[in-house]
Amino acid sequence: MEGRFVFDLDSSNSRTRKGRPIDRRDVLKGLGAVGAVGVLGYGVGEFATNGTGADPDRDPAAGGDVDRDDDPPGTAQNPPDEDGPGDGVDETVRHADAYERVVHAVEVGADPNGKEPVNDVILDNAAPGTLISFPPGTYRIDPLHVEDVSNFAIAATTDERPTFVGAARACEDRPYVRFQNVAAFLLDGIDVEFSRPGSGGGFRIDAVGDVTVQNVSLSGSCPGQIAAFRLDVIDPDSHGVVRNVDLHNDAKRQLTGVYVGQYHAGVATFENCSVSGFTDNGLYASTPGQDDGGNGPVHVVGGTYTDNNISNVRLGSTGSSARDVTVRVDDIPEGYQENARGIRFRNRRDILVEDCSVEFGPNVSNSFGAVVFHGDSEGGTIRNTHIHVDAADVPAIRAFAPNQPDNQKPLIENVTITGDATNDYVARMYNRDGTTFQNCTIKQLGDRRGGIRLKDMDDCAIIDCHIEVDHDPIVARDASILVQNTTIVTPQGTRHVDSAILENGVLSPQ
Repeated sequence: MEGRFVFDLDSSNSRTRKGRPIDRRDVLKGLGAVGAVGVLGYGVGEFATNGTGADPDRDPAAGGDVDRDDDPPGTAQNPPDEDGPGDGVDETVRHADAYERVVHAVEVGADPNGKEPVNDVILDNAAPGTLISFPPGTYRIDPLHVEDVSNFAIAATTDERPTFVGAARACEDRPYVRFQNVAAFLLDGIDVEFSRPGSGGGFRIDAVGDVTVQNVSLSGSCPGQIAAFRLDVIDPDSHGVVRNVDLHNDAKRQLTGVYVGQYHAGVATFENCSVSGFTDNGLYASTPGQDDGGNGPVHVVGGTYTDNNISNVRLGSTGSSARDVTVRVDDIPEGYQENARGIRFRNRRDILVEDCSVEFGPNVSNSFGAVVFHGDSEGGTIRNTHIHVDAADVPAIRAFAPNQPDNQKPLIENVTITGDATNDYVARMYNRDGTTFQNCTIKQLGDRRGGIRLKDMDDCAIIDCHIEVDHDPIVARDASILVQNTTIVTPQGTRHVDSAILENGVLSPQ
């Protein structure tokens, strides 16, 4: 192991692995045990070479954003160890058959009682073709930095998860645990508890190949910490999967749950995750869509996002999506700017929200809306989704005027909107030409609750819809709306509209 470690973090207990520069041939060589497709079944492409520099400042006044520190990814890798697993495979060890070498953590010195750190066990065995297997127990982990390794795994030995705990009085301004420039990396079946006072910090992965994180929980935080978990897939041909991961901000500290960074250029999928109680976004995944970002798509599949301030799910890179996602907002955690949104379109275009459920309870007192198009959003689609709003003065759908021309036409299709919300409108849209509501059902009968209000918009359409509200059902303000095969119902009566053009005014049953 000579020459592989240098001190890199502030803590004297931290060590980082460095070696010769990593390139595609290194990774493919390291993938020999599971094939060149890696642990995900996706090919490892050429590495991005421009993933360096600092994240831009994030202005709190622009939506709960804060500055993020981002030091450059490293550039080195360790050669594989020579020894292998022997002739047989231990079938009681999860994933043992996928790796050439299985390291039983306790047998090589890991303390399952949490008194001594396991950093040396991890660093000394972080090599291509290696699985480090942790049996149930409590393991202390000091600030840890592993870099430049491929085809490497840390996993629970059995279905019973081990727990990693932070060292006392070891909060870190930078990530407490970081896997940097990793490829074909697997982390499976670990509970991370940084809940003791002054213990732990952020968990970060920078991937230059495929990576999987699954069956993991993260809890606890330190003062000044930015995010609980960060993932950047830097290589545009690679895929990161985060599956069955639970993050809960029990301390209610100012914190982001999951952050996808500026240089994310590959594909990231968050599948069946649970994220709740964060003050500065639950899943913050719009940064790659900035003008200088990697613009890698982010897909959210299933999962539950609950009571997160600013946004529960925030998307903003081209081709991103949320499918089968459940969002619930009943109690916004205290933050410097309370404005909870369920799903937020933040940047770019071709973003899809499909088969989702977004629910806002009556206690929500400050929100731009359940599903919101930010001014930097160039448009997207909401389809086959149920939105339920009981909160007063909160629209179900809101679109701000775009900040640039040539925007995609928003499509709201097969959407059902229910609830007892009072005041305001179910949908408020500004300066979004070509917006279409098709085959939608709206039923909100709270006092002075209006239907669809469009302003400064041309060539819009409301087709095959049912709108049942207490106040004005369809309003055009300097807007042109084609209304076809649509039924509107208010306390004043019912009207079926076969076809009509509304250019300025109110379409009502009278």
